[in-house]
Amino acid sequence: MQLKSIQVTLLFIAFALTFLWLNADTAMSVAPWIDEVMQVDAAVNLYFGNSWVSTAWPSQSQYQFWAANNPLYTLLVYFWISIFGFAPVIVRSLNYVLALAIAWLIADTSQRMGWVRSTWARSLLVVLLACGQGFSFVYRSGRADLVTMLVVVLLLWTYFCVADPIRRRFQLGAIALLLVPSGLQSIPYAALLLGLEYLFSRKLRLPDLTAIGLGCAVGGLILAALFAWNQSLTAYISQTYASGYNMVGAVFQATVVQDSAAISRMQTLIKALSPASVLQTIAADTSVLPLIIFLSGVLLLLWRDRNAEAIPAAIAGLTAAILIPYGMLVAGRYPIYYEWMGAAPLALCFTAALERVWNTRKYGLVSFGIAAAITSILLGMPSVVWREVQKTPPAEYSAIDRILRDEVRPGEVIYGDPVMYYAAKMAGIRFFSTSYAGGRGYPRMTEEERSHISVLIVAPGQAGSSFEKLGGGWTRLRAYRSPYGSTLAIYRRTKTQTQ
Repeated sequence: MQLKSIQVTLLFIAFALTFLWLNADTAMSVAPWIDEVMQVDAAVNLYFGNSWVSTAWPSQSQYQFWAANNPLYTLLVYFWISIFGFAPVIVRSLNYVLALAIAWLIADTSQRMGWVRSTWARSLLVVLLACGQGFSFVYRSGRADLVTMLVVVLLLWTYFCVADPIRRRFQLGAIALLLVPSGLQSIPYAALLLGLEYLFSRKLRLPDLTAIGLGCAVGGLILAALFAWNQSLTAYISQTYASGYNMVGAVFQATVVQDSAAISRMQTLIKALSPASVLQTIAADTSVLPLIIFLSGVLLLLWRDRNAEAIPAAIAGLTAAILIPYGMLVAGRYPIYYEWMGAAPLALCFTAALERVWNTRKYGLVSFGIAAAITSILLGMPSVVWREVQKTPPAEYSAIDRILRDEVRPGEVIYGDPVMYYAAKMAGIRFFSTSYAGGRGYPRMTEEERSHISVLIVAPGQAGSSFEKLGGGWTRLRAYRSPYGSTLAIYRRTKTQTQ
């Protein structure tokens, strides 16, 4: 039975408020980490009046205009904290809101297109999307990937739902401007989804695809011009197109630069394309496995029934579950924080198939599907939150603030583990992350930068490499047990000048 519109709205609001409260309340059970700090640092520095620069990025100096993959997310973080203020929970809450917006847009698209018609099925789809393991890893760990997904989902919402062709193509071009700024991974992902759409519809919408392609190209040129104007284009290209973390960049470095490390990375990328490796990659997100099993069951049990409406949805879901990870691996990689790429269309197809077996009163499959949905949800965000809170209750983050307060004096400069980042920024203390000026072939810290750093807070295992990077003499004072499980040792410089 269909719920009334007002009831549906209230249901979504209730879920959204519960989702936001749960994640915000447990946000600090997740340690601030290198990827998060690297991506937000330029926004935080700009917020505090220190320009669009970073003291966390490995390949760029703090004196250089920051240029890296997915600058759109970092810009959104700046606007977000400009409105709501700066605190680690506030920074991370941007991703919680983006997660809800993405889930709502996908559910809305599914309704408009008739893929998922009933209210209960759309509600289930929202919950499956929001609670997916790979999806929740991204929004709970503070990574930038949800902006990538938001831009792609907005693009596909326009592609499917806007009827007027002129308006649709204009909107597609406008949204496609954001593909490159949202992260280069958005391009192969959008191409894979549009390729799947053509595979099942057999309709080549060339004018729409042209609008997307032109918008993407123009957006990339605008971003390149911005970075070139600020003398950062070379750094951007080296970290994106020419990096060793995508197939094109790995081949370039291996064949042109003849970098031995790049050759090793390229070999690793090629090995990841084997069937066993692809299956292992897909299984990394355990929350998708019950959905895959259910769709496989639908396919096997209803294959001979040519009138079974659930069959196309099952085929589409299983195809997406395999083709998207494989396609992204061909493009470069498919880590846990990309797992949402295959999980989102899989959840949509699962919900569509479950609704259709419900409508045809195949109650055995319905029971199977409900059990699969519940299992998928529980394996996702609820389990993730439970494990994180069991390991580190959110209130224990205050120990990080105490370490800083007890060991660092006003005006001092820290070189430290990313876990100290938010505490240092909140206290108005200059902070260099251990990721800064790191890695083979990257710029080294200047003598001036090193001479200003007087306190070192790192795991004991990182002390040696940190001494080498910073120079000078250091004395170990105390060690603390981090609430996140590691040990943090405090070192102070014993000489005024670096060696």
